[in-house]
Amino acid sequence: MPCTNDSDSDESELHLSRARSAGLGLTVHIAESTNNTTEDSLALLCCRPNRLGQATFLSDELKALFFADIPQPGTECNSLSGCATGTTNPHTPAGLRDPSHPLHSRFQNLKDGYFLRFVSDSTESQEAKAQMSFRADAEKMSERAAIKDIE
Repeated sequence: MPCTNDSDSDESELHLSRARSAGLGLTVHIAESTNNTTEDSLALLCCRPNRLGQATFLSDELKALFFADIPQPGTECNSLSGCATGTTNPHTPAGLRDPSHPLHSRFQNLKDGYFLRFVSDSTESQEAKAQMSFRADAEKMSERAAIKDIE
């Protein structure tokens, strides 16, 4: 399992890194039953997945951890200052969502293009695509991909 200190983890990290370099996202099926432990879920979240599959029994705290790197509009979150309401960091999705940001149009176009690609390329059923969690996951992946392109 990645994020542990053993040789299997190093090999897993290598494969995940190669997949990400090739532009592939990572979906983990997590907390699908009440038998899954918090430790199991944390280990999978440590892999920084782009999307969660199922996650029916994922706690609110772990959901927040998954979405932590996508600040809410009007909020700046970074490792130096923590989170401050009413401020916008120009290097976050919240900053790039601001229409006055010089890269807003580029960010929006890239994000929209990635979103359409993620939805159309998905092998999920139409029923799954209609769920809010699928849309939120696709939005998050789209924002990450757009920011990576801009950087």
